[in-house]
Amino acid sequence: MKFANPNLLWLLLINLLVIYLWYRHKRKPIGVIFSTISQLRIANLKPSLKIRLSKAIIILKVIAFSCLVIALARPQSLSKVQEIKTEIVDIIVTLDISLSMGALDFQNANRLSVAKEIIAEFVDKRESDRLGLITFAAYSQLRCPLTLDYQLLKTLLKDVELVPRNDIEGNGTAIGIAIASGVNHLRHSEAKSRIVILLTDGDNNVTTIEPQTATEIARVLGVKIYTIGVGTSGMVKMPSINPSDPPGTYVLQPSTFNENVLRQIASTTGGKYYRATNRQALENIFKDIDNLERTTIGIKRYEHYKEEFFPWLIISICVLLLELILQHTYLRILP
Repeated sequence: MKFANPNLLWLLLINLLVIYLWYRHKRKPIGVIFSTISQLRIANLKPSLKIRLSKAIIILKVIAFSCLVIALARPQSLSKVQEIKTEIVDIIVTLDISLSMGALDFQNANRLSVAKEIIAEFVDKRESDRLGLITFAAYSQLRCPLTLDYQLLKTLLKDVELVPRNDIEGNGTAIGIAIASGVNHLRHSEAKSRIVILLTDGDNNVTTIEPQTATEIARVLGVKIYTIGVGTSGMVKMPSINPSDPPGTYVLQPSTFNENVLRQIASTTGGKYYRATNRQALENIFKDIDNLERTTIGIKRYEHYKEEFFPWLIISICVLLLELILQHTYLRILP
């Protein structure tokens, strides 16, 4: 139990002042002049029920005020805080968003849209693994750091789009940069199993960081890389990069990529290379990756605080109403 506004609890000290003033008032002697007291048996007089109940008014006032102060201080309860030991894998998904990922060779669906759907399904099956997302073309971008907030990850994944066709500098395939970015975000991970899933449909054509160099860094740091080559070979419909063509224009172009590089990346780091030429193959690949080795670490799960002020407010109102009713009915004092 905690209070959102604990400073207001100091107002409870007002009750002590109210009780003191009431007690002091009651202690004042009341004199009555009689010609004789011989007929009065004061010692045998007993206070009536009405007189005894009149003392309860101050108690009701104190209770009503105290409950009101507690309600204003907003008591809150934490539904659950627990330390959970669980087996996890830290996974960074690096997704190619170069223009060639818009090729329509997955049953008239482009490669990127199918990849996003399969990755989202993969995320739905996670329970305690931390996942992150990096997209890349000629450069890489961290879309989501390692997180257990799968809904956030899926929302960010949904917003991923192809590189605009007028972005000539950004429309490339920087596999080396993608691997280096993924490894960089895993290097402080406590998990024994640290994985980079590299999903691309092309060959490295940006030489800022060579794939071999980034792969060696991953091997030294103990990061496994699972590489997935997406798409069919041969002539496929790809988005046109001709600025004179209207948006949404597709042209037949040859689809090729360097499988040897992807095989070498996976083999060097102890991972595995896959080839996905259709949606079902891509689904099976992610099912296979689902059986990765796991390690046990501690995770703290915090639930939201629940507001508990309402019962105190109701008690305060009810006691106050009772006090007002008694004062104006049974305990009413006539002038």
